[in-house]
Amino acid sequence: MKVGRNDPCPCGSGKKYKRCCLGKDENLKYEQMPPQIPNESEYGEREFDKHNADEEAILEMARAYDGLRRIMLKNKPHIKAYNKIRTLHYEIVNSMAGYFYDGKFEQKIDPDYVYDIPSASENRRKEEILYYQSANFDTRSDFEERALLDLMIYKPAPNLSCITEEYINSHRYRKPEKIELLQSMLDSSLGLYEITRREPDEGYAYLRNVLTSDEYKLTDFGLSSEINPANVLIYARVITYRSVNFGTGFHLPFEKNNPFIINFIQRHKADYRPWAELDRFMELYGYFAK
Repeated sequence: MKVGRNDPCPCGSGKKYKRCCLGKDENLKYEQMPPQIPNESEYGEREFDKHNADEEAILEMARAYDGLRRIMLKNKPHIKAYNKIRTLHYEIVNSMAGYFYDGKFEQKIDPDYVYDIPSASENRRKEEILYYQSANFDTRSDFEERALLDLMIYKPAPNLSCITEEYINSHRYRKPEKIELLQSMLDSSLGLYEITRREPDEGYAYLRNVLTSDEYKLTDFGLSSEINPANVLIYARVITYRSVNFGTGFHLPFEKNNPFIINFIQRHKADYRPWAELDRFMELYGYFAK
């Protein structure tokens, strides 16, 4: 029986399927999936526009190659280590999402924190904070839910609490690897990145923050794929854990030649403030959501 994303989870937890076992089932489905090599006979039955037929066929073969690439990469030592970290991260984040949905977390504002910005900007910041704190997650799309959860789980601003911080302060975990990963999550940051180089046969993508010029060698199956366009910037969160850099799953793609993005980069690069990521997040998310 097919289970809908918003249906009760079959495991009996009482939570929605998308908030419980969906991620585990999708991971298992991917691990068991054989290489998707297009059957040559299928092309005769499909009705392509003649102008686009070759383009479609090439794209399908590229996707098939990418599926084979993932399978071949799976047994490499650094990919095994990466998958182990991602599994641990998924377990922690899934726990945090449940912690939030169960009403156990309330984001707090530190009234004593002073920003070096005009009062008007501070008032706007408070309005933005109230906006996403009052969000009804049950009526939002998966995209909106993932974006707003990022602001609850990770540190959105120096004067705001987050679930990761609460987990650390309450000593929720005793295993050293989980404690260390929590600290890595707390130290993580969002950024607008360009992909400067890819190593598809190793699963690496090299990222450069267009505002700070910080560079990362990211282990990522998707971003390391050569079938992705080269003229795209990615707004994403990077976590560094035991010398392994990986993304969280939340990301927003933008075209490099987009006038809004060009203007955004010029403004924020000229006056870059490390603590103002919440402002940048709201600006990029607001544009992308529209």
